[in-house]
Amino acid sequence: MESDIEQDRPERFKAIVHGLVYAKLSFNFAGRSVAITKLSVAEGNRKEGYCRRFIQNLYRALEEHGFERIELTASFDGRFVWARLGFQPVTASWKKQRATLTELYSRHREELSPVNRDIIAGVISADHPAGICILANSVGTVDNILSPKGASYTVSMSVVTWDGELKVGSDVHEQFLFGRQ
Repeated sequence: MESDIEQDRPERFKAIVHGLVYAKLSFNFAGRSVAITKLSVAEGNRKEGYCRRFIQNLYRALEEHGFERIELTASFDGRFVWARLGFQPVTASWKKQRATLTELYSRHREELSPVNRDIIAGVISADHPAGICILANSVGTVDNILSPKGASYTVSMSVVTWDGELKVGSDVHEQFLFGRQ
């Protein structure tokens, strides 16, 4: 893996990482944060854990250097990947997601399996952005919540693009990123 680094402003640096994972990162030393502005895995190497390992290594390096969070905008296609890794919507994004999730849940409640009804109701009632992580990591249920079949899929697909973060040093975020669930 190779990288190019350039200084953007006095306390900001941008890095581009090339290899199986291609990433554009913006380091804000004053705010002790890193923004992922682009991340993709080479076409033939997707679903092999490269994104997770990249984020785990980035997380460890940032933790070692006193950074507090990793920020991103989760696209429609990537929103559940990021949530499975422990990224959660910032408060403003969560409020919008929760309202949509609640409305669709109310509309499709009776069509959901009891397991998925409980999971989605729990996410809504907890009213915490980590609920998106729980929803995204609930793929082991009998009626897979993210599979394109019926009401579970309809309700879970209401979670669209969101601005999110992963807090460095947070046990809640680490449990998803490092699989300590």
